[in-house]
Amino acid sequence: MSAVPGLKMASALAGQLGPDAAKAGRGGLREAEVSGVLKKIPVDVGGGRVTLSLYDVMPSGCVSDLVRLLEDWVRDN
Repeated sequence: MSAVPGLKMASALAGQLGPDAAKAGRGGLREAEVSGVLKKIPVDVGGGRVTLSLYDVMPSGCVSDLVRLLEDWVRDN
């Protein structure tokens, strides 16, 4: 999935959430903070007929997994 042509969504999310997670330190980011970022990222669906937020198209388990991944990354770095 691309954020924009030439930029993968994973890289865009890492660039957005990585510095915030690093600043949050061992306490990590709360799910509400991660959700807030995801809600700002538009995703075209239906061939561009509808635009929803990335948060709206992600299963809730994936959001929780992303929060856990960020927590693990902060802990390991």
